[in-house]
Amino acid sequence: MTNNTDAVLCVSPLVRLEALVKPIIDGNTALITDYEIFLADQQWLTIGDAEFERALTLRTRHKIKTPDALHLATAMQHNCTEFWTNDDRLQQAATGMAVNIFNRQGQN
Repeated sequence: MTNNTDAVLCVSPLVRLEALVKPIIDGNTALITDYEIFLADQQWLTIGDAEFERALTLRTRHKIKTPDALHLATAMQHNCTEFWTNDDRLQQAATGMAVNIFNRQGQN
């Protein structure tokens, strides 16, 4: 994988919600702390009415799940250049900005 030292990782409250569900259910306080520390250092994107409206369009047009539509709409509304995912099904909805991070391994 290419080392992008100038890349800015953007997250939203939805990322936090999804990342913390299992560690909280499992009572894994060490992992909760690790996630919170990692997420605190990232650029935070808001999710407002415009993102929800765009998510509605993406969900109905591309038949993607609500969380995926919200993640993607948030990235689009905030002019992100890449949308990192492990789900190739989001490629069409993301209009070329989706990057499957697992498929990039081993590339130079």
